[in-house]
Amino acid sequence: MHLFNRIKFTTPESVEIEFTLAGIGSRALALMIDYLILAFTLVILALIWSFISQQVTDLGVSIFGSNFGLWLIAISLLSFFFIYTGYFVLFETLSCCAFSLYNSSEQDARTTKFK
Repeated sequence: MHLFNRIKFTTPESVEIEFTLAGIGSRALALMIDYLILAFTLVILALIWSFISQQVTDLGVSIFGSNFGLWLIAISLLSFFFIYTGYFVLFETLSCCAFSLYNSSEQDARTTKFK
């Protein structure tokens, strides 16, 4: 039994690439860190939003009517939703781009070395 799970891919150019897969412990730790960052961000946003909404409510009700508070709640819920879902999408996209940039720079270094 191996200590680390490894996976091998063979590319169309007959190059073997071997990866070490992350274990359940490191994946769980990464997810806990992600949720801590996300919770901290949402709490800070909620505090800022509550402060701003208290300052603007009287003015908004006098201008837009009695439904202004419902609009503030709807905007805050939509903001929380987009931050919660966008957090994981953003960082998956950034990690994908960073990985492709790393591979292209590594390939450029290999091709310029042999010229």
